[in-house]
Amino acid sequence: MATAGLLAENFASKPVDHSCRSCYDLRFPACDGRHSLANRNRQRIGEPSVAGQTKEIIRIRMEAYDHAVLDQCAEEIVASVKRTDAIAHGPIPLPTRIERYTVLSSPHVDKKARQQFEIRTHKRLIDIERASARTIEALNKLSLPAGVDVKIRTTSRR
Repeated sequence: MATAGLLAENFASKPVDHSCRSCYDLRFPACDGRHSLANRNRQRIGEPSVAGQTKEIIRIRMEAYDHAVLDQCAEEIVASVKRTDAIAHGPIPLPTRIERYTVLSSPHVDKKARQQFEIRTHKRLIDIERASARTIEALNKLSLPAGVDVKIRTTSRR
């Protein structure tokens, strides 16, 4: 019952504005980053809120035609990231893109006789948080197998 009283004290005097799509519960105030569960718990124990802080995230997206080579490459990346004390989320499998090509079997007649070929592009995603200079150096030193397309982006997330 004591936690309900603390919640009532925190949110009773604030005006309610529900213009935010992420604010699903009508008890919470306007979306200013303070109504998340983690921030409410921090307010209860007296820790500072993280509403204004941003995280630097390295996002690695890999594509390959061979899923075994792609999984091996993803395991190497995750292992090297964990050795440098960074946090790796993944590998997250993304939907496989399938390109199908239909060709006529016969060079002259038999329109109904056809063959189908397909190319499957397998994709994986790895997010890295708390990356240091050691992490980036370890990623640069990796020798990845041929046939794996690697795209690296950095993003900031609140």
